[in-house]
Amino acid sequence: MRKGTFSIEGFLAKQRASMANRLISGSHRKGRILDIGCGEWPFFLIDTQFSKKYGLDRLCFKIDKKNANISKVNLINYNIES
Repeated sequence: MRKGTFSIEGFLAKQRASMANRLISGSHRKGRILDIGCGEWPFFLIDTQFSKKYGLDRLCFKIDKKNANISKVNLINYNIES
């Protein structure tokens, strides 16, 4: 089963993003964040408050970039094992 298949993944990603937004100071969130293994739909990156967001995964991304939330995420299709 791929990451993000169940709705619980979206819920847990929102919880992790909320915690990151609370614990990481605003000055650091003006920088960049990298989510290695972000999956086909980068729930965590969508909900975090960083100036630049990067997602790295081996999955092919078939996401409609017209969505305002996802348009701010830079997705990189990369197989880290190779």
